[in-house]
Amino acid sequence: MTNHEALQTCLDEKSKIRCYDESLKALATYRKFELTQMYTNFYGNEQYHQARHDFVYKTNNNKTTPDNIAHHRQQDDKITAVSPGSMYHFVWQDLYQMSDDLIDKQHQEVFILANQLISSVTKEELNKNIQLIYSHVKEHFDAEEDLMKQYGFRNSKGHIREHDSMMEQLIEMDRKIAQNDWKKSDIQDFMDRWAKHIVHSDIPFNAVYQKEQIGLGYT
Repeated sequence: MTNHEALQTCLDEKSKIRCYDESLKALATYRKFELTQMYTNFYGNEQYHQARHDFVYKTNNNKTTPDNIAHHRQQDDKITAVSPGSMYHFVWQDLYQMSDDLIDKQHQEVFILANQLISSVTKEELNKNIQLIYSHVKEHFDAEEDLMKQYGFRNSKGHIREHDSMMEQLIEMDRKIAQNDWKKSDIQDFMDRWAKHIVHSDIPFNAVYQKEQIGLGYT
């Protein structure tokens, strides 16, 4: 392979990855988060303006690193809310829709519950919200698997393995919360898998039965 061919292969691969990333979370979503965070800083946040003043005039009034980035000072049992505009925020997008109101509502509910979890400020809230996600997802998966068995969906085994893996992920999150070892990136990882599952597994599954004119009530 020549250098030109190698470069083109690399660019093609990067383009595929970029398109895939865009399908999960569009650039417009990132821009919205950034603008929201900027608005939060500029309006109603005196600490930001004081820090800016101190930096410009080299006053050095505050020598302490802010708590949100001073990981060495954070306590294991200290849980902080996600600031407005944080990237730890989950947005339902039109590309997840399956032309079935009930299915879409069930899928969308997970985004709502994940945002509730990420916004929890106490351990009690974390426990409550992880249980809500677990119960909703389990009920959703059970109904979907029953439907697959009912109609003999040929790719059901692989689909169910994805379900099992995601349920294990939720169980692990519950364990981490109990042990004060939970991180916001845990639910981020789960939601990334949730979005991929919708795009690559649920939508194709639904398309098969729409083509066969089978009315779906659950997925």
